[in-house]
Amino acid sequence: GVIGRRFIDLIKPFGPEILVYDPYCAELPGGCMRAGDLESLFTRSQIVVVCAALSEETRGSVTAGLLALLPRHGVVVNTARGAIVDQDALFAELESGRLRAGLDVLDPDRLPPDHPARTWRNCIFSAHEINRGWPTDGDAPPKLAPMHRVCIENLTAFSQGKPIRFEMDLERFGRST
Repeated sequence: GVIGRRFIDLIKPFGPEILVYDPYCAELPGGCMRAGDLESLFTRSQIVVVCAALSEETRGSVTAGLLALLPRHGVVVNTARGAIVDQDALFAELESGRLRAGLDVLDPDRLPPDHPARTWRNCIFSAHEINRGWPTDGDAPPKLAPMHRVCIENLTAFSQGKPIRFEMDLERFGRST
């Protein structure tokens, strides 16, 4: 898809070996190899990036069995839809410390404030919903989403020399790259 191709464009300069599983894509981008199935993809990968659309076919398709095929310290990045990944299975792997993850989406969309995943050092959460609800007509939205509010508050605080919320320090940045 478009997002998967854009991701490939972004990482190609780093020279990775790129393995793709997409049963509907007749022609892969140059330099990519095709995985015949998800088992092959997870067995042969250190990092799996999920860029698929949510459908009945993809819902729950990243299973505990597939996650178990990743090597110790393997990484799962999900920028697609939370319901594609068996979140309980992924969280069990993260809690054990065996895998790492970058999650832009969850199922359901939000974790409770006291959820233990918020403290795991092997998981980075980002805000997939950051641009939801922002009108395209140039007018300010009548109501800001929580992430919009945090961004505006952080910009205001930074411009006034005050501390910001959710700052990414060098240690956390090092774990996220």
